[in-house]
Amino acid sequence: MRGLDASEEPRGPSGWRARLRPKPAHPRVTGEIALGNARRLAVVAPLAGVVNLMVIAIFAVHTPDGAVEAAWRTGVMGSHAVMLVLMAATLALARRATQAAGSVRLARATQWLGLGSILAGGLVITAFDQATTTAITPFILACVVIGLVVILPVPRTVAVFTAAAAAFAATMLAAQPDPTQALSNSVNGAVAAVVGLMLGLLRWQGEVGRLEQAEQIARQQSELERRNIELRRLLDHDALTGLLSRRALAVVFDLELARCRRDRAPLCLLLLDLDHFKAVNDRYGHPAGDAVLVEAATLLREHVRASDGLARWGGEEFLVVLSGTDLPTGLDRAEALRRSVAEHRFEIDGGLTMSVGVALVDTASRDPFAEAYRRADHALYNAKRGGRNRTVLAKAGPSVRPWTVTPPDAPPVA
Repeated sequence: MRGLDASEEPRGPSGWRARLRPKPAHPRVTGEIALGNARRLAVVAPLAGVVNLMVIAIFAVHTPDGAVEAAWRTGVMGSHAVMLVLMAATLALARRATQAAGSVRLARATQWLGLGSILAGGLVITAFDQATTTAITPFILACVVIGLVVILPVPRTVAVFTAAAAAFAATMLAAQPDPTQALSNSVNGAVAAVVGLMLGLLRWQGEVGRLEQAEQIARQQSELERRNIELRRLLDHDALTGLLSRRALAVVFDLELARCRRDRAPLCLLLLDLDHFKAVNDRYGHPAGDAVLVEAATLLREHVRASDGLARWGGEEFLVVLSGTDLPTGLDRAEALRRSVAEHRFEIDGGLTMSVGVALVDTASRDPFAEAYRRADHALYNAKRGGRNRTVLAKAGPSVRPWTVTPPDAPPVA
């Protein structure tokens, strides 16, 4: 059941009237209750049918003693036969109403058919019983069953049992020849209706409370799931640039490393750093610097493959994992990224450049990432020391000096 929007919450009375008048339930709640009524009637209807058949069978083998008893026997058997048919119809409708997602319209029709059949059956059978007995047990049972099984909003519950008490009193006046007994039965019938009313009100209050609590729990769970998704997004992505975080890139690297080991494919690591970025913050302020980082991240994202891992590594540093990429190809990719930044017109005077360190990952190493990152970082340091706006390619091996690629458009080394 979907959570209720705040704008959909029903508005009730305030002050002392709020304590006297019940809070109106949301239509979705009443629909759920109607479906619950249909499900309960799907259980009660067959049981009531068994009782109807049992009574019919008992009376069928009973030989009446006189015309009055014969008329009573016929009336009771006929009433139970009609109730049997109505219970079968209620069962069929209840099953249709509760199939699949459930039909609230059919459920409401089911609850009224079941309610009317049970109350009318109890009333009619009690009327026929007055020919031989003063008992009103069928009507009492009908009121109790309806109060327990069919849950209705408060106004309808009051209307149903008020109408039932009035109809029972009128029936007693017509069916019970003894005025005193008719009055006594009417009072007892009114008490039975009040008992049914109390049961119905308690059931309504409990069911509405349960469903509204379920609504609240569903809303809280939905909000919790939304926050968990947002938290996972924040953990996996840099809050400023939207690129992968360190944590997420570590996962990407492990996955690509396993794939490259399986396929015996090469793997490259690029460490990129924006040149003289501190001067941008000092001259234009940190908000402008953040805007430049976002712009640079967008530019880099446009120039990497969907299969590559691109993360903001910290400050103005970025890290790229190039799966299935050897050193010459990694160099070409690094140069393409460097040129894209150098040729881009940023929203600051003088533009911006970037230095890149490239390292081939030794997939057989005990700690491939740490070893490749160390060499890429050393290559980046040499790119900075060599004049910036250039790519330095680290050779394999922990102590081999990296060799520098100076792009043709690089500015003179200061």
